[in-house]
Amino acid sequence: MPELGTSLYEGDTMRPSWKVALVAILTLILTPSLNVVLAQPPVQLPREETVYESSSWGPPAGTNPMLPSTCWGTDLMYPFLFLYSPYSDEWIPYAAESFRWIDAYTLEVKIRDEAKWWDGVPITAYDVEYTLKLGKKYAVPWSGYWDYLDDVKAVGPKTVRFILKKEKLNYYQLLAVLSNVPIMPKHRWEKLEEEMGADVTKFKDLDPEKIVGGGPYKLLYVTENEWAFERVDDWWGKDIFGLPRPKYVVSRVFKDNVAAALAFEKGELDFMTHFTPKIWEMWTVKKLARRTYYAHPPYYVSGGLVLLYINWKYPLNDTNVRRAIAYALPIDDMIKKCYYSYGVKASPSMIRHMEPVYAKWIDEDLVKKYGFTYNLSKAKEILDKAGIIDRDGDGIREMPDGTKLAGFTIRVPYGWTDWMCMCKMIADNLKK
Repeated sequence: MPELGTSLYEGDTMRPSWKVALVAILTLILTPSLNVVLAQPPVQLPREETVYESSSWGPPAGTNPMLPSTCWGTDLMYPFLFLYSPYSDEWIPYAAESFRWIDAYTLEVKIRDEAKWWDGVPITAYDVEYTLKLGKKYAVPWSGYWDYLDDVKAVGPKTVRFILKKEKLNYYQLLAVLSNVPIMPKHRWEKLEEEMGADVTKFKDLDPEKIVGGGPYKLLYVTENEWAFERVDDWWGKDIFGLPRPKYVVSRVFKDNVAAALAFEKGELDFMTHFTPKIWEMWTVKKLARRTYYAHPPYYVSGGLVLLYINWKYPLNDTNVRRAIAYALPIDDMIKKCYYSYGVKASPSMIRHMEPVYAKWIDEDLVKKYGFTYNLSKAKEILDKAGIIDRDGDGIREMPDGTKLAGFTIRVPYGWTDWMCMCKMIADNLKK
């Protein structure tokens, strides 16, 4: 039984980390549904050949890539053109073999000759074109990329071209297309489309016998509380990457963070993304073979969300309001109390500054000039100068047009204890 466990918590509690997991599986390689979900696992898997992880809430969502969310591990079954490692700032050709620019708006990608689906059918440019264009027909996770794509077309069995919109040129969105869209087998999903129409986007696809993928693992079984994947020993990529070491990979669901942390501590999980208070005590006090990415604060690799759409809604579209909020939040204290120091204050640049490969792009002089620290007096001063004051004496400030600076709601999933703590501290400080 493996004794070394790893927590992959990244500033959240129980969220899928599938892309990190897929890169991790390929790192292992490069270095030595049922229609009715089962009540119990049908087989006892050998522990020494099985990796157990936990990162999900609730029962299995499904393995259809078109679903809003999928079972953890779904992306082990479907290939991407490229993978991106945020730890080494490296692009890894996966189903793609190479690329070249035809012109400033057209990228041509060559697909590996070896790439094939589990049923032996070659993975082709027609699969890529079909998959991307599902995003034009239906609302699927990659539909938004069509704001920047003019066309995706196969120009041969193994060659596909991505044409960008000239009026909305965005190379970064193209990079996201290449690494974020799982390729789906046209010969299977085209038939499902004919049968289901638009409802194909709601199809859960949980029958292991019917799924056709092209990745190194296939679905073995699904229950309400766990689902398992089995290695594909004749996977097309084995001569390029080698085979993953784990024979089986199992994702487990727990009722809360406490139950997951206990399983991790007992060695029933090999890695997880659950929030665990004082996780360092597992190795410093209990002397267990457990670890996080770093053995010291912040313990975890930085992550986070860039949330910009609220900035366009009044009164948050007023920069004075946003600057005042920034000064009103004791971020360092919040990280220490709510996150147990599992993080660092974000850079105003929105770049993940904890990793050297990204930090080199940050101008620290500008950060010092325009950055902010916790200062309630400064926050009040900003609002006062902007005319955002309490005009009627009810204890709530009003915007110059009389709109109350109130009524804001922060919603997070119940049970994400770190975020819940953060929400309370944010609310308490904004009231001041």
